[in-house]
Amino acid sequence: MRLSIGVEFAGAYRSVGAIATKPGIGAVFSYDKEWVEGASCQPLSLSIPIGEAEYPDRVIRPYFEGLLPEEYSRSVVARELGVSSHSYLKILAALGDECIGAVLVSDEGVKGDDESLLPHYTPLDEETFESLAAREYAVSSEIAAESRLSLAGSQSKVGLYRDPVDGSWWVPRGTAPSNCIVKPNSSRFAGIVDNELFCLDVARASGISVPSAYAAPTQAPMLVVERYDRKPCPTDAPIDGHVRFRRLHQEDFCQALGMLGTEKYEESRRGYARNMADALRRYASNPIEGILRLFDLIAFNYIIGNCDAHLKNYSLVRSDDWCELSLAPAYDLVSTAAYPELTTAMGLYVGEKKRLEAVERADFIELGHSMGLSRRAAETRIDVLRDCVVAALEAQAADSADSEIVRAIAYQSKKRIEKLAVV
Repeated sequence: MRLSIGVEFAGAYRSVGAIATKPGIGAVFSYDKEWVEGASCQPLSLSIPIGEAEYPDRVIRPYFEGLLPEEYSRSVVARELGVSSHSYLKILAALGDECIGAVLVSDEGVKGDDESLLPHYTPLDEETFESLAAREYAVSSEIAAESRLSLAGSQSKVGLYRDPVDGSWWVPRGTAPSNCIVKPNSSRFAGIVDNELFCLDVARASGISVPSAYAAPTQAPMLVVERYDRKPCPTDAPIDGHVRFRRLHQEDFCQALGMLGTEKYEESRRGYARNMADALRRYASNPIEGILRLFDLIAFNYIIGNCDAHLKNYSLVRSDDWCELSLAPAYDLVSTAAYPELTTAMGLYVGEKKRLEAVERADFIELGHSMGLSRRAAETRIDVLRDCVVAALEAQAADSADSEIVRAIAYQSKKRIEKLAVV
């Protein structure tokens, strides 16, 4: 198997390299000479730096496997495709036309004028859209397989195109980009759509960068999140009469740090937050701002009780020309603590604490210090964020007073905020 790896760069397709399977060696990745020698050359991932002739599977797997769905979502999609869920390269070859970020993967010798990759959209009728909300994994996996689309993560979700002019829904085909991620309600966790929408609204009102999101007008609840790694460019040539969106490159911190998805939770004190801060310090265009924003986001996840905030839920995003690198907006903000059956072990350690109920103000001061902040700076950030979230919770909870899950999140969050106050 040979996979061609390309990216969208400033609105145009650029070949970056290839993955080849070699007998007795396995999969190896190498950059194209033209990409390496280009004036704007940047690595596909921080874990795959420009330089070596070939990178073995153990080095490239965290990045490329990290583009795929995880856990049950991956097995459902693999079954739809008729391949093993363990064959990450085969799944990537089938789904690589539309991934998170700007990368495009093909096993057909991708070229910019390849007819099989011509971008176009097919309409999504109202009945299918409704069934997506009601049937979760079944319909989302069918759409993903048919449109060769891959979204990382373990949730049921699918990428679609919503026309910004008339609001109609379309399925991306070829290399046409989606501009929204649609998340159906969960049959297992009641009120998950209200939960995530409320947490996103509180984060936005608290000064944390988040994508726009809203509840779709479907009979079964469904969340629509506008993709921050897609940028509308009305001046570019339209696709089938639709406004063209450019892809922005991104990678999550599992990919950036060269870690597999199975390592996304910090099971022992390995310094995940410190390692993320170190990556921002070395590579971000504005390291100080990035580290402060990361600290705020970790604290916010604690406040709302998001124990599923792991390394794959924090990301880096590049500018259109790949010259700037910054912490991506927050996503997958959900209060898992609102569901008593779920663990209270957090995705990351805060100081020496892992359990949500054990964390206190001093632990965040220690966390900030480990990330390179002075203790005074960490205290100031906690105080400012705490005040902002208190105000945001009151305002947003008042707007959703009839939602039981929202009332529970607001009540629990205020209790955790109290633990962040000066003693």
